[in-house]
Amino acid sequence: MSVMTILDGITKLMNEHGSANILRERILLAKDQEAAQEKRILDLESQAKQSEAEKAALRLALKENQTINQNHARRIQELEAKIRKYEEKPVTPRIRIECDDADFSNFSNII
Repeated sequence: MSVMTILDGITKLMNEHGSANILRERILLAKDQEAAQEKRILDLESQAKQSEAEKAALRLALKENQTINQNHARRIQELEAKIRKYEEKPVTPRIRIECDDADFSNFSNII
């Protein structure tokens, strides 16, 4: 065997070994990136579930507020109808006068 053939074999072996290390490092990097992406996906799914829960709670609160507003609107209409009724037919106030004097001598002082 010639020296050149032995050196060529050693060079080839070194290149293959170096390429294997580079390939191993790239595979490890790809696995790390995949794990990071999986974690990101899980985080985003969790945020999406939380957002859906908040959205459902807000829709429920909105529905409750709409019901309250409808009840208030109904009550306002009832009160406005009473006001119109009293404006059309005013109520005459009744005054009750009490007098302790049997002879009504102090009656003028009461009024």
